[in-house]
Amino acid sequence: MTPLDIYRIFLCREAAANEAQIPCEQTPRNAFYLEHILKQFLGARVIHMVRDPRDVVLSQKRKWKRHFLGASNIPLTEAFRSWVNYHPLTISQLWRASAKAVALYRDHPRVRTVAFEEMLAAPEATVRGICEFVGTRFEEQMLSVRQVGSSHEEDRPDQRGIDPSRSGNWETGGLSDTEIFLCETITAKPMDDLYDYATNGNRPNPLMLILSVLLFPVKLGAAFFLNLPRMDSVGDALRRRLR
Repeated sequence: MTPLDIYRIFLCREAAANEAQIPCEQTPRNAFYLEHILKQFLGARVIHMVRDPRDVVLSQKRKWKRHFLGASNIPLTEAFRSWVNYHPLTISQLWRASAKAVALYRDHPRVRTVAFEEMLAAPEATVRGICEFVGTRFEEQMLSVRQVGSSHEEDRPDQRGIDPSRSGNWETGGLSDTEIFLCETITAKPMDDLYDYATNGNRPNPLMLILSVLLFPVKLGAAFFLNLPRMDSVGDALRRRLR
């Protein structure tokens, strides 16, 4: 039995345990392995959720706070790792690499890209389209999601529904002009060519820009060390994320 066979069994077992027929897997780094996924899982459908990179940077900047916003089950060591992982250059490069990796499959019949902002603006129409794509029936309950998991505010598990205010938070504060400048510098081409996200041309604070650049190798080295146990192949992981 191969590792892939074991993984198939695991997916089916988890689906059955949750009284579901279709296994779903949402590991973000899957974006870098679409070639293998589409080849090995012939019935698989891939939904690529893309989000404005500046909102992604803001979310990752605040991710360490999840422990204090309702996810107390997250260990403090994991909160620290999230804090170390954050740097606008690192997060922007990961967004860029992911966007470029998925762009190779934009016309693949089993891959669909859905904008996060589109989901928030027209949730029912978007979810209906996804259901049609994957071949399942739309149900109203699919829109009744718990409002948890945000890095911006406390969890509200008693409230349900898709919250449109989750979009565009970077425009109302949380990121400095320097962070926005660095993000747009790295992601400008895929933002424009692939997803029609407009840059706003923020100018950085010169001193903060220098400080951020000097701090980058320090945080990158620390993040590499803390994430090393999560990498099966360091060389392959770096190659895919630095494209």
